[in-house]
Amino acid sequence: MLKKATIAHTLLEDDGTPTQEDIDRLDEKLRNFAQNTQNIFSEEEDSTPISNVGRENNELAIGMVWTNIFEARKFIRNYAIINKFEYYQVKNEDYRLRYKCGDEKSWNAWTICMERIVGSYDEGYIIMPKLTVQVLLANPGSISTCNIDLMTNEWTGTCISYKGSMEGCLIGCRPLLGLDGCFLKGKYGGVCLSIIGLDGNNGLFPIAVFFCRSECTETWKKFLEMMEPYLNLHRHRLNLISDRQKGLIEVVSSVFPFANHRFCFRNMYKNMKKYHRGSHLEKLVWGDAKAWKQTKKKEFLDQLKLDDPAAYDWLHREPYER
Repeated sequence: MLKKATIAHTLLEDDGTPTQEDIDRLDEKLRNFAQNTQNIFSEEEDSTPISNVGRENNELAIGMVWTNIFEARKFIRNYAIINKFEYYQVKNEDYRLRYKCGDEKSWNAWTICMERIVGSYDEGYIIMPKLTVQVLLANPGSISTCNIDLMTNEWTGTCISYKGSMEGCLIGCRPLLGLDGCFLKGKYGGVCLSIIGLDGNNGLFPIAVFFCRSECTETWKKFLEMMEPYLNLHRHRLNLISDRQKGLIEVVSSVFPFANHRFCFRNMYKNMKKYHRGSHLEKLVWGDAKAWKQTKKKEFLDQLKLDDPAAYDWLHREPYER
């Protein structure tokens, strides 16, 4: 049709220059040709069979046998491509091929199984506000908050403290609270800040947890300010013990100005042994920390001062109760 339109133009025009009418007429013919023809190769494509690539590689069963090693390798290669996993060959043998999946794929299998049992991380963060509401409905009087950044609509923290835990702390726990944090090693990471009490049998008694992005002065202050009205109801003066990390000293002194702030000696000794090592010094400083009587404490300190004055001075740079 295009050839006929071109010939018609050359026969009508003697000067060889097309007019605007000829151009419009040719454009209309070409436009009609394009509309009536969707695929000029439709007959060729219909006559060519299209095979489903990898259809024969959908199943892999124990005891499968191939005619030769090349067919076996081809099957494994196509199977890995279809199912999207990586592998490496362990060893070539006369009668079998041995392949091993990468470590990251084993982790993926574990993740898939955990998602089927407890759900995925994505779904958990999506329904986090609903979960906090359900905690309040099922446990009236509890603390259950979900903090969201209004500017970015992103989750920033969740605080959970059951009413039974708070009442148990006030009634049956000693006035000693441990403040600590640990990293969350899930898909999105984060930190879990916790407040742990000590019951009458010297057992650990969980009181509250606060899930947040990082352990810092801001998150500790937000957590302790939420718990302060309930913890200060204890009939005795509170004693808080911590590892003095991430601004805890300043936050505790501002939120609990009348509480005693104790320091974890395990962390203190961990810093001390960088400069003063030895099993003998370790025995003396731990004896000093665990001494219940002033006379016993003085014995350990005097011996430490006699054996290693530098270690004695380092230890006395830290605040302690006389």
